[in-house]
Amino acid sequence: MGSRDILSLVVFVFLLCALTALPSMRFGSADKEAALAAALKAELEWFLGDDLYLTGDSSKDRVSLCLESDGGIDIELLSDDLSDTIIRPVPFDLCRRVIEKGNFGMFSAIYHHFGPDGEEAGHLQVIDIECRTSSSCIIDIDGFGSGYRHFVERQGQVWKVEKTRNRWIV
Repeated sequence: MGSRDILSLVVFVFLLCALTALPSMRFGSADKEAALAAALKAELEWFLGDDLYLTGDSSKDRVSLCLESDGGIDIELLSDDLSDTIIRPVPFDLCRRVIEKGNFGMFSAIYHHFGPDGEEAGHLQVIDIECRTSSSCIIDIDGFGSGYRHFVERQGQVWKVEKTRNRWIV
């Protein structure tokens, strides 16, 4: 085998390795807040329906939602992504929690959450946001008595929940 053959083999192996590694590389980063907004809409849309969305002539009040997470969520960006809804995301540390103890079946206590202005608020915990590509995220959200996993995909500039599955339920 001549030096020309060895050089050709080295170049071929290098190109093969580069082409193998290229698909697994990440380009850009996902808009986690927009993906989370889509997941929150899916989480609340099933029981609020059209009442979740603001309309042009609507005088609906915004509803505070205390969001608990390990950080990494820009509440202002998330609020912008939820501007077409009644949801007003509030960082968990700005909320107040009151514990009501008693016998509630499977629960020995119920937590009531209040927003920064003292208004009653909802509560959800963002467990994990994992974006393997710049257009695909898996978002785990827990609420009272259950937790869901949302598979969110970006189509153009719009994030949509493609599939949701239950992670756990009481």
